[in-house]
Amino acid sequence: MTSPKLACPTCATPMEIDHHGETEVDLCPDCGGLWLDAGELEQIVGMPVAPEVAGAQYRKCPHCLRPMKRVVLGGVHLERCALCEGFFLDAGELKQIAEKFKKARKVALPEAEAQAPRDLVCAKCGGRFPREQLYAVPGGHICDTCSGFVAPNPEPGPVEKFLWKIIDGLSTAHHHHHHHDFDFFG
Repeated sequence: MTSPKLACPTCATPMEIDHHGETEVDLCPDCGGLWLDAGELEQIVGMPVAPEVAGAQYRKCPHCLRPMKRVVLGGVHLERCALCEGFFLDAGELKQIAEKFKKARKVALPEAEAQAPRDLVCAKCGGRFPREQLYAVPGGHICDTCSGFVAPNPEPGPVEKFLWKIIDGLSTAHHHHHHHDFDFFG
């Protein structure tokens, strides 16, 4: 079932679904404006973002229809809805932000790798691990320390939390018996 198209906050044109890597975004075909739901900007830049609030804004959130806040991220001014935490970017702003974050990470990664953070953080025990060190399962990884589920994105959603409960139930029975074909630690 397709949800109704969001109206662009700038020109009210119905926005089209577009893909930025594996992230589904809403793009205005007229002005090039871009709507990112909560967590999508983090997925695209591959790391958590912490925008600074720079004041009120007249444009309304396409989801909540309430005025958004003007925020600054990597020197770029964009809008964020305080309610649903989505971002609205004008044409070209995502590219500027992505460039800033690429420089901030100072790692020359291939394009596909640039989509994902290098280190994953276990939301259960707080451990930070290189992706290669974790046991991969569908939809994420298993933490080597506590056997918790580590999602590829920094913010666990309801599905990840549900999976953690299932995996926790399984992993207490056989805690350190991962069946690796090779040893990560040499």
